[in-house]
Amino acid sequence: MAHAHASAGGGYTRALIAPLAELGLNWSVGLRTGDTSSSERAAQARRLPTALVTTPESLSLLLTRADAREALGSVRLVVVDEWHELIGSKRGVQVQLALARLHHWQPDLCVWGLSATLGNLEHARDVLLAGVLPERRVLVHGHTPKTLVIDTLLPDVAGRFPWAGHLGLSMLPHVVRELEASTTTLVFLNTRSQAELWYQALLDADQSGPG
Repeated sequence: MAHAHASAGGGYTRALIAPLAELGLNWSVGLRTGDTSSSERAAQARRLPTALVTTPESLSLLLTRADAREALGSVRLVVVDEWHELIGSKRGVQVQLALARLHHWQPDLCVWGLSATLGNLEHARDVLLAGVLPERRVLVHGHTPKTLVIDTLLPDVAGRFPWAGHLGLSMLPHVVRELEASTTTLVFLNTRSQAELWYQALLDADQSGPG
């Protein structure tokens, strides 16, 4: 069983399905979110797939079923992706409660937590694996030596910087120049609405530029 955000669920299922034939695994893969159709829910009620991509909310609802122990008591593996987005939140608590129930039914349950942006790895591991004996908790992380360079983009002319209402779009030309000078770039924004505005602005800037 895997955990994922509903919006990314389709990507997770495709990633799980892609290598199955080459690995010779006769697995069925399903998706269970708030958007899952009633017919698919009914099919899953009769028989869950080998691997299920779901959300904390949907997993919590599955655990309230009268036959929850029969349906989920044999789960062997839970993969919690993007743990940094869940830890310390209500959805993270839902994951912890669900894992506690699954551990009660299956003491040998294996739990993996995945994240690329956690700072306190030991704490994050111990919170997620509270139902696992300390000596069985393993932390796996990679080291990629790199030089970190922090550069600050400033407006060409110092003056009043009009943040209100446009979310910093007056800095669009500066950001575009940085993007053009790089082969691969991640742009982080604070909110989804801001991300949508910047995404459209960057598309428009690319279409209006030379070539």
